[in-house]
Amino acid sequence: MARGDPGAARAAAEESVEAHGAPTALPAVWARLALAAALVESDDPASAEQLLVTDLGGEGLPLVPGPTRPAAFELLSRCRIALGRVPEAVDAAEQARACARDSGSAAAQAVADRAAAGVALHTGQARHAADLALTAARTAETLGAVLEAAAARQLAARALAEAGDTEQAVQQLQQACAGYDRCGAPRRRAEAERQLRRLGHRRIHHRTAPGDGSTTGLAALTERELQIARLVTDRRTNAEIAAELYLSTKTVEAHISSLFRKLAVNSRVEIARAIERNDRQAP
Repeated sequence: MARGDPGAARAAAEESVEAHGAPTALPAVWARLALAAALVESDDPASAEQLLVTDLGGEGLPLVPGPTRPAAFELLSRCRIALGRVPEAVDAAEQARACARDSGSAAAQAVADRAAAGVALHTGQARHAADLALTAARTAETLGAVLEAAAARQLAARALAEAGDTEQAVQQLQQACAGYDRCGAPRRRAEAERQLRRLGHRRIHHRTAPGDGSTTGLAALTERELQIARLVTDRRTNAEIAAELYLSTKTVEAHISSLFRKLAVNSRVEIARAIERNDRQAP
């Protein structure tokens, strides 16, 4: 999920839910929260809401432990926004705030602020939404939660754009892209870049880390080549890779030719095997 791959996240979470059984302990509850998040990101908010409410004890989500409840209510609020049930989303966001206040946790407060920002954006309070999202981002950054901060800045950018402040929206998206880069989340970065382009910001350039020219194998790959190798492993076509990374298909073809040479392979299947073998051997 952190890398922005809801399909893989959904499959893993479904397996985890099945393995843990009834939500009588934290691992089983956490698995359901992960699955609900993947369902929302997969554009299935109705199933996510049903899972949260039905499996976790009802509207108050009583089976969710206290420190985790703000995140669960934030997720429930997003489900209801996506379903067009804004008053119920407001209720869920308010419960997230109440739980965060009771916990006294800065991380919980950041989650609650993000939930409130999402509601404010969908109730015509764009500037207030931006302020809440930026507060959430700053709190997350103080905690070292780079991915959460990037997501909050991306939400702030949506609100700022709606409020007519395109310049600030672009700045927030640029910071979000940098955060996603730090986390190794290229798909999330690509989504933020699409928002940048919709705002008319066309110059998006990535400096990729060089590979080690003195060796062979994966260590010899540049950051961009490694990105493409992983997308090949995900069975993405050249056209799909080009669209995701904002490259031309000819550039992708050139990178794949370089992969063949550096990895000493002759097919995309062998690229995937090299990546999977490396991942299995990683500590």
